Amino acid sequence: MIQYILFGLSTTFVFSLFNARHLIDGPGPSFHEFILSIIFLFIWGFYGFWKGRNRQVSFYYFATFFWGMGLIISLVTINMLGPVMIISFLFIAPVAGFLYLLDIYGQPLVFFNTILPMIISVLGYKIGQKVSEKSDE
Repeated sequence: MIQYILFGLSTTFVFSLFNARHLIDGPGPSFHEFILSIIFLFIWGFYGFWKGRNRQVSFYYFATFFWGMGLIISLVTINMLGPVMIISFLFIAPVAGFLYLLDIYGQPLVFFNTILPMIISVLGYKIGQKVSEKSDE
């Protein structure tokens, strides 16, 4: 479980550093930040696939819990000022490059930016699990 926590925190922190600029002071996200958001989702999806292929069901529960808690924490802290806002940024900034294509802010942004990584992670896991089952036959 520690490896999942380290994976989750390190990837969200690193990609938050790259994508948080436009959430803090503008201007809107660039194409570069959009590509970084896609890379972030690919990493989570591939990691989920790998864990599903190895039948490590604990990742499925971790991803659901991690992004579910991210959604709850972000919805509570999104309108707070000060250091508490950083917690919200940790969960919404890695995928904020999608604002390059979408014009959503506030609670819809929080919902989209936390649910999308959860879906990609779980989908990657499920695909890996199916591939593993097929290879056993």
